[in-house]
Amino acid sequence: MAILVFGFLLRIIPTQGNNFYFTIDQGNEAIHSREFWERGKLLTRGPETGIRGIFTLPGWYYFVSLGYWIFDKHPFGALFMVIVLNVLLTGVVMWQIRKHVNWWTALTIGAALQIQWAFYDTSRYAFNPFLLVACGFGLVFLLTSFLRGKAWHYMYAAIPVGLAFNAEIAGAAAMGVFYILFGAWAWFRKKLTLRTYFLSAFLLPGIFVLKMAWDAFRVWQATNTLPESNLNTFGGTNFLGVGRAFLEIVRDASIPQSTLLGVLGMLGVLGLFLRQKTQNTFVKNFVFLSLALYIVTFLFLGGSRGWQDWHDLFLPPLLFVSLLLVLWSIPQKAGFLLFTLIVGAQVVHFAGRYNEYLKPSDDPGILANQVRVVDWVYQNAENNGFNVYTYSQNKYDDHYQYVFWWYGRDAYKYLPCEYSFLPKAIKYLYVTGSELSVYSEPKLGCDKFVFLIMEPEVSGWDQKAWFEEAKTNTELLEEVTLGKIRIQKREYPDKISLSGFLDRLMV
Repeated sequence: MAILVFGFLLRIIPTQGNNFYFTIDQGNEAIHSREFWERGKLLTRGPETGIRGIFTLPGWYYFVSLGYWIFDKHPFGALFMVIVLNVLLTGVVMWQIRKHVNWWTALTIGAALQIQWAFYDTSRYAFNPFLLVACGFGLVFLLTSFLRGKAWHYMYAAIPVGLAFNAEIAGAAAMGVFYILFGAWAWFRKKLTLRTYFLSAFLLPGIFVLKMAWDAFRVWQATNTLPESNLNTFGGTNFLGVGRAFLEIVRDASIPQSTLLGVLGMLGVLGLFLRQKTQNTFVKNFVFLSLALYIVTFLFLGGSRGWQDWHDLFLPPLLFVSLLLVLWSIPQKAGFLLFTLIVGAQVVHFAGRYNEYLKPSDDPGILANQVRVVDWVYQNAENNGFNVYTYSQNKYDDHYQYVFWWYGRDAYKYLPCEYSFLPKAIKYLYVTGSELSVYSEPKLGCDKFVFLIMEPEVSGWDQKAWFEEAKTNTELLEEVTLGKIRIQKREYPDKISLSGFLDRLMV
C-alpha cells in the first residue's frame, strides 16, 4: 500500500496549480466529455487517428468523462483518471508477481516501476494512447495465465485487445496481430481448440476491424477518393526509422542514459537467464511473451510510414518489468549488482526529468498559462463582450474552446461572443455565434473588442496569413506577452469612442 501511495503522490504533486498539459488532444476529449455531461449526447466514436477519417472506439471519452464529472468539469479530472489507472496497474503487477514469484520481488519491482520515466510519463497528462500500457500488461498477464493451463484465459485476453482499440489504433492493431499469431501457435501446439481460436482471434477483434473499415468507407463515400496522407501512410515501409526507435525502447527499459549500454545490458541479462537450467515458469512466460510482443510490434509498425512515438509506449514498462524479473532469477550476487546498476541509472534519469517537471514552465500547452491568458483577456475587456481568435500550435483551438467555457464563464460570468481559431470558422463542436446556447450564453455586447491569442509559430500553418485574416477591420490597442504567448487587444474602428480617439491623438 505504501508503494501505491508513493506512486500516487509522486504523480499528484507536480500537477498543483494546473501545472500539466492541456493541448488540442486534451481539449478535444474535454469538449466531447462536455457533450456527454451537458447535453446527454451518446458518443459513438473516439479521437481521430493519424489516418484521416479513422476513429478509435469511444471508450476513452467515457473513461475521462467520469473524471470531469468527479472534479466538476475541471481538466484535472481526466488526468486524475489516468493517474489512478496507472497506480492501480502497479498494484496488479505487484499482485501477479507476489502470486507467482514472491512478495520481496513484487515489492522491489513495484517500487522500481514508479521511478521508470517511460512508465511515469504515461500519467503526466491525459492522452488516449496511455491506456495502451494497461492493455499491454493485461494481454501479457492473461496469456501467461493461459500458458499455465487456464485455457479460457486466451479468450479473456481479447478484452485488453478490444479495450486498446478505444485508445489508439496502431498500437491496438499490433496487439491484435500478436494475439492472432500467438493463438495460431497455441492451436498448432494443441493448447487451444480451433473453435476457441477462431471465436477469440477473429470474431471478437473483427468487430473493431469492421468499425474501422466502415469509417474508411465513409471517407471514400464522401470524397470518392482516399486522402493523400492515408495513401502516404501505407505507401512504403520504415523499418530503419522504427528500428532506431525500438533500440531506444530497450534503452528506456534498461540504462536510459545510453542506447548502446542499454541494448548490451539487456542482451547480457537475457543471455544469463537463458543459460539457467531452472527457471520460474511465470517469469519465463512473461519475459518471452513481452519480447515476442516487442518483435511483432516492430514488424507491424515498420511495415508502413505512419509510425508515431506513442504507438509503442506500452513496450518500455513491459520490458522493464521483464528485465527486473530476470535479474531476480539469475545467481544472487550478479543479479543484485546488475539490479542496483540498472535501477540506479533509472533513478538518476528520473530525478533529472522530474525536477524539470516541478519547475514553472512557459510552455503554451500548460493549463496554468492558458488560465493566465484567459484572465488577462477578461480583465482587459472593460466589462464588455468580445470576440477572441487563437493561433494554436495545433491549428485548432480545442483547448481554449474548453478553457473559456469552463474557467472564463465561471470566473467572469459571461462568455466571448465568438471564440474560435478564425472569424466565422466552423469545426465540429465549436461554438460560433449562437450555434449552441448552452456553450455561448451568457454573453455581453459583441461589437467592441477583439482579442488575438498567438502561440509560437509552427510549420504547416503560416501565422502571418492567419494574423491578416484574424485582424480584419480592427485596430490595435495593446499587446502583451505572457511567457511564450502573445495577446493583442484590438477594437473595431467604427466603435471607437470620441474620448478614445482624442486619447490616442494626444499620445
